[in-house]
Amino acid sequence: MRIGECGLLGFTLMLFSLSAYADDKISREIDFLSSEYVVCASYFQLLSIGLENEKTGETSASYGKLSEQAIDLAELYASEQRSKQMATKVTVARYKLQMKDMMGEIENDIGNIAILINKHAVRCKKAMEDPGNYLLEINNRVVESEFN
Repeated sequence: MRIGECGLLGFTLMLFSLSAYADDKISREIDFLSSEYVVCASYFQLLSIGLENEKTGETSASYGKLSEQAIDLAELYASEQRSKQMATKVTVARYKLQMKDMMGEIENDIGNIAILINKHAVRCKKAMEDPGNYLLEINNRVVESEFN
């Protein structure tokens, strides 16, 4: 093998490595995004439950719909790396775990919902209002975490 061929082979291997690294990074971002939408689905569902007994039934229903939309997005992103059936299983499992964690965080008392509002309101609102920009924010977080 001549020097030029070695250089070309090395360059090709380097490009392949970079491509594999980029694919892995994208896979992690997509999976993280799926998890984030599960968090939001759980948060919106608990808000919906908390507002059910209020006189603003419309608000409760709107949070219920946001929860459904967030679950749909979570499953969509989960299916990028898995079969549809497995994506559904993973999303349901994440949702159950997240609901359990959040209920524990508020000590199973929906009256303590302010704890969750303080923690999740801003990012979940962003995630639902502008998913494209939210994806860019996730990308920036992943890039920053890799270089810090």
